[in-house]
Amino acid sequence: MQAANKHHYLPVFYLKQWALQPGGRVVEFSRPFGPEVKPRRVHPSGTGYVNRLYASEVAEVGAWEMERDFFSPVDSRAADAMRRLISGAVLSDAERQAWATFVVSLLCRMPEDVPLVKEMRKQVILMFAPAFRRAYDASRPAEETRTFDQLTSEVMETAPDRALRTLEKIITNERLIDILCRMKWAVTPLSSGNELLTSDRPATYTKVLNADESHFVLPIGPEHLFIAANNSGMLKRIAAMPKLGTMANQKAVEQASKLVYGSSERQLRFVQNRMGRDKEPQLMRRLLALQAAQAPAYLEVMESIPLDSFLEDQLDAKAALSRSAASSFPTKACPSSVRNSWV
Repeated sequence: MQAANKHHYLPVFYLKQWALQPGGRVVEFSRPFGPEVKPRRVHPSGTGYVNRLYASEVAEVGAWEMERDFFSPVDSRAADAMRRLISGAVLSDAERQAWATFVVSLLCRMPEDVPLVKEMRKQVILMFAPAFRRAYDASRPAEETRTFDQLTSEVMETAPDRALRTLEKIITNERLIDILCRMKWAVTPLSSGNELLTSDRPATYTKVLNADESHFVLPIGPEHLFIAANNSGMLKRIAAMPKLGTMANQKAVEQASKLVYGSSERQLRFVQNRMGRDKEPQLMRRLLALQAAQAPAYLEVMESIPLDSFLEDQLDAKAALSRSAASSFPTKACPSSVRNSWV
């Protein structure tokens, strides 16, 4: 049960790349008691996790299933792909997809992301509720004693557990994974004198991933940096930067939330001076803001649907609200300019 409660947001296979200390340990940098950064040596399985991270008051089993049935296969396939990337092998389409899925997961599986995705789901329920209220009021069965507000509250109570499915859908978003798979990939080896660091916000990426200059950078070990770009020219320019290792370390450390990792303690001062200094809004927070901004447009579309369409389908209000909240937004009857602004 103790192992089942440990939900790793930084997978063990990933942190093991930095486990060069005696006993297969990494160096974890954190601020446990104030502004001073403290290093400690820890096994990769003993860090990068939160007990019951995906748990909710509604369904304890769902949290364990999320770790066992979703993240474990994602991480296992990514571990194989990473080994081949570092070795210089050409990845198959399946391996590229596995690695891209893992990369996306790093953008939205951190401890501060989980409450945001739960909030996102609640926001969707509240957004669609006015559109379904009129259908419920028009077709409410005589034997139904609950008000629409009561039904909405019941759906809201299950939002934390259902949010796990929303998180899965974001991580496996075909459009985003396809964008990453179509990018040019490279693994740049760096000298041991310029040890790469990682953190609980390890990835550096452009806010838009489908533009010509878009790119993605992720340390995958103390001497290896994964780079993805939309064209070979950009890929070569990034790989040829004279201070690439320092720049990658600076981004990984400055955007860290609570933890930074290395294979030694020699960059303690570097971490002390930069840890958490430049926390830009991450993917989940940007998605939540985007969803709120687009809510009026979607609600307008929903309210424009004739009431007869709702009644013909004999929609159950509670089930309809649950289905609507299963994804961030509907894809039908929505302006394409809104649909296509996912990233």
